[in-house]
Amino acid sequence: MKKIAIVLALFSFSMLQTHGKHLNALFSYCTFDQPGKSPYIETYIDVLGNSAVFTQNAGQKWQGKIEVQWTYKQHDKVVYFDKYNLLSPEVSDSNLAFPDFIDQQRVQLPNGDYVLELKITDKHSAEQSYLSTENISINYSPSQPSISDIEFLESFKPAEQAGSFTKSGYDVIPYVNNYFPKNSGSLKFYAEIYHTKDVAGDEDILVTYAISGHQNKKVINNIAGFKKQKASSVSSLIAELPMEDVSSGNYYLEIEVRDKTNKLLASKNKFFQRSKPMEKELNADDLSTIKIDNTFVSYMTNKDTLSDYISSLYPISAQFEVTVEENQMKFNNLESMQQFFYYFWSKRSAQNPEQAWLNYKTEVDKVNADFKCVSGKGYESDRGRIYLQYGEPNSIDKNYYEGAAYPYEIWHYYKTMDQSNVKFVFMSRNLTNNCFELIHSTARGEFYDANWQMRLISESKSNSMFGNIDRGDDYSHDGNSNGNLKSKAKEDFITPH
Repeated sequence: MKKIAIVLALFSFSMLQTHGKHLNALFSYCTFDQPGKSPYIETYIDVLGNSAVFTQNAGQKWQGKIEVQWTYKQHDKVVYFDKYNLLSPEVSDSNLAFPDFIDQQRVQLPNGDYVLELKITDKHSAEQSYLSTENISINYSPSQPSISDIEFLESFKPAEQAGSFTKSGYDVIPYVNNYFPKNSGSLKFYAEIYHTKDVAGDEDILVTYAISGHQNKKVINNIAGFKKQKASSVSSLIAELPMEDVSSGNYYLEIEVRDKTNKLLASKNKFFQRSKPMEKELNADDLSTIKIDNTFVSYMTNKDTLSDYISSLYPISAQFEVTVEENQMKFNNLESMQQFFYYFWSKRSAQNPEQAWLNYKTEVDKVNADFKCVSGKGYESDRGRIYLQYGEPNSIDKNYYEGAAYPYEIWHYYKTMDQSNVKFVFMSRNLTNNCFELIHSTARGEFYDANWQMRLISESKSNSMFGNIDRGDDYSHDGNSNGNLKSKAKEDFITPH
């Protein structure tokens, strides 16, 4: 199951003030097999009600209307097209909260690679349509065991009668996201298993599922389950795992299918993110009660080294933790520093805080090597901080020699916390010192500058790294106009490579 957030409110704040509401919707899809028939793709759109424009209909009820257009292409040939209006539930009082509304569609497609174009338009708004393009691959074996994409669920219950959201005798409402906030008490999901009868005959199969760490793939806090099933051409798995003990971080939901000899027949995983801020702030009295004897921090006896370790935690620390960290630097007490360091990692991994630290330290060592700047260590740089806080980007566009522009990098994340399609733009005034500063981002809470493209050009034109040559307002030394340069930067930003 893949997910994209369609967030039109990511544009400039002036645009928000001018036009008011901006459509905010989530889109995801799963593929499923039908042995003996064609596989199919199931798509989900979740429109956030408070982002759509509701108007009164013929029955004097308030209702939103979203035009949805699907185009599936293969080798530039349209193989499926559909367009329709998605209507929200009716609301009698406009002072009430407008409800979210979900759309689910199924399209049969044979194995192959496709390009899906989704266009959505708020029919009650003058705002422009939004177009999303996604590459899709469907590849199910006709005889070997396999598992469908994993569908996260908002809820499931036995179906009283078949409907559009019915699968395997259950009404399953999709959770169109892979981000789970603090109030998510459990992880519900649905998947299908194919062709186990072809290899296991009439024997039982064992289906196991668990939440594992993103980096080490180890099961988190023994959060796992299993079900025995009869081998079949098609069987379903619908289950739920508790999330109370899953702290903030990146994880996988892992599913495995094994035969009676414990041979692995098929496996599937699905990435998700969890946000669970710590509820209680930490004070000096709390620290003094933490026992560190015979723990991994008891061997950290060099205050300078421990101070450096604590400083490296800033990118992943809650605000109250930053305050405590700053106090540790100020008071410079070894035992208190050790107690805080142990507290920090035990909160993130109660079972193995040392391994959690070592995993993070590996990433710190990497950013120190890659992003070290003359002004400080790699984790203190903007690129280092973003890398540690958001993880490795899905793509990086490096543009160091674009004529009259400063060298810049554009980092693209498919998904970060509760946002999709997130971009970061970094600029360097001098490549020799490896110092890049963050000049623009679409991530919530990060620095936003609608004029970042102009900044790349205007601030660089008199810089000594380009020889302090006045090349005029229109053309650089390589013949590229500044307008073309802006277009190139914009193209890189909109369509990462």
